[in-house]
Amino acid sequence: MSISTGPIRDLKESIPNITWGTARLRLPAQIYLHIAGSAEPLRMKLNRSICLGRTDNESVVEIDVDLTPYKAAEKGVSRRHMMLELAQETVSLTDLGSTNGTFLNGQRMQPFQRRIVRDGDEIRLGKLVVHIYF
Repeated sequence: MSISTGPIRDLKESIPNITWGTARLRLPAQIYLHIAGSAEPLRMKLNRSICLGRTDNESVVEIDVDLTPYKAAEKGVSRRHMMLELAQETVSLTDLGSTNGTFLNGQRMQPFQRRIVRDGDEIRLGKLVVHIYF
């Protein structure tokens, strides 16, 4: 998996003909996660699945995207908080039994419930707000 950052103004320029709100992810599967308060989005390829969460000194957890630099612990992000998965050109989101919950467009998800994500959706992990673009 490749993760990089870039200025948010380049987001629209780098993806021509964006259809906001679509549930279809065109291949190659590249997504952008814009974390509230951050100037630059996280840009990554989504091959199958990625786990988002945070690290700490007490335990060793396997995650693909570490949200610790975004004050994840203070905002209630669990060590293994949520999973994004690619299947049949759509992206789905699953809460991994997080302590403070995952919200999709303001609606709290049930633990281990899978929901389809659309371009421009708001995902909240505890109190950490993320917008997803593809």
